[in-house]
Amino acid sequence: MTRLTIILFCFTFPSTVAIGQRTPVELGQITFECFQKHQLDSFYTLKPTITDLTELGNSLGIDTASDQYQEFKKRYPLVIQNFKDKCVQLRNDTVQLGLSWTMAKVDTIEISTTALPLDNRNSNGKNVNITIIDIYLKSDGKRFKLTLGDVASYNGIWKAGNIIEITRR
Repeated sequence: MTRLTIILFCFTFPSTVAIGQRTPVELGQITFECFQKHQLDSFYTLKPTITDLTELGNSLGIDTASDQYQEFKKRYPLVIQNFKDKCVQLRNDTVQLGLSWTMAKVDTIEISTTALPLDNRNSNGKNVNITIIDIYLKSDGKRFKLTLGDVASYNGIWKAGNIIEITRR
């Protein structure tokens, strides 16, 4: 009986997450589908885990044993909760903007990158490339832009950062 339950769970897990997001465009499409289908819990699983962040930090040369990093790890659950609150607020704001998620369609998804200094205090320090996903939507003759402002690849899987916003175009 337990085996049947596990098999059923695997096949009924939300399809938006099961496909994976091996490219920023896929992450953009999955993000849209999660908002459209009212599956924000599925979208939240597209956030990096603390293990993901530690591995990325190590690859960027960040001292993940430092007191600052250990403090960040303690605060990370609050960061996640703030992101969830921001997503709920974004969904509420779209009603005021006139966006109907059920009627919305993706028009285009654009990917861009920008280099930011890893440490603002050191002008000769490393830069890190930040990927930005702009998802252009059409709904009831109106155009909107949903932006994921700081996505990154973790072992080949693209995940959302903390910046998410929507604007009417």
